[in-house]
Amino acid sequence: MSSGTSKSPGAVVRERIAQYRKYGRPVVKVAAEIEYERFDSVQQLLGRGTYSTVCRAVYRGRDYALKRLDTEKIRMNPREFKTMSGDLALEAEFLQRLDHPNIIKLHAKKGGSLTEALDSAEFFLVLELLGETMDEWLQFWREDRGTQKPQRRNKLMNWRSRNNRKQDREDMSLRELARVEEAALGVARAMEYIHRSGFVYRSLKPQNIGFD
Repeated sequence: MSSGTSKSPGAVVRERIAQYRKYGRPVVKVAAEIEYERFDSVQQLLGRGTYSTVCRAVYRGRDYALKRLDTEKIRMNPREFKTMSGDLALEAEFLQRLDHPNIIKLHAKKGGSLTEALDSAEFFLVLELLGETMDEWLQFWREDRGTQKPQRRNKLMNWRSRNNRKQDREDMSLRELARVEEAALGVARAMEYIHRSGFVYRSLKPQNIGFD
């Protein structure tokens, strides 16, 4: 039975980060710190994780992916708040220690007091914005191209040269296979680098594999 007071999410995370910094890999690049009000705009929702959301955001005229805690889910399950907020803060710590062409780049994070940002669920990451995901490509390849909505079909076929769009299905399938092989090699190289760096990535899935 404990007689101590419960620690806030920010205090718990600060302890976890301090422990990691003591034994972890050195920082490769320090992320900038910005405030939410500095964004030019925050636009459509791009994705939703277990306890976080990702939106398209514009900062100084450039598009980024804004990842932040999902306050609605936190209210529904406040006991998980300490863990989830800690994971997002540690993600920033990890990304600042990784530098690889097949790993997404962290450009900035919430400025000011980390403890206050986590306690108020205002902590966020500003990440490199990727194009389509592997999940979307797999869905596209599974479906009959003739039934695709025009805007979706055009969006997913932008990577192909306009001059080659009239090639037969066999040639197109070979191009798609080469693209899959390229993506698979990129994922393998990234995972090898992550493991050599002393990390374990537990969320490898098509939704988290993007194309730039």
